[in-house]
Amino acid sequence: MVMAKASKVDGNGGTASKRAVFVTSEKGGVGKSVTARALIDQLRTEGVRVAAYDADGSVGGLVRVLGIRDAHGNLVRDQDPVTGVDYYNVGLPRFCGRFRGLG
Repeated sequence: MVMAKASKVDGNGGTASKRAVFVTSEKGGVGKSVTARALIDQLRTEGVRVAAYDADGSVGGLVRVLGIRDAHGNLVRDQDPVTGVDYYNVGLPRFCGRFRGLG
């Protein structure tokens, strides 16, 4: 499952809209990460602030392609979901209630 939370600022500096988008399927290998990546890339290109989360802790495909990397090309442990992709795992206690990025 991939989650993205997006908001766009209107001309007055206020938030015009907020949306939560979930790309999900019970089956693996059906293109969830590819679909999410295309959506995130397009929205960010249009200037929409997108907080992206990869909730597939076993694979983490979205983090691998859109995650922030250090100078050596390694994925940064603490990802900023607005500029990269953060992990979100409701199965782990340390993640409960954590959904940051757009306030």
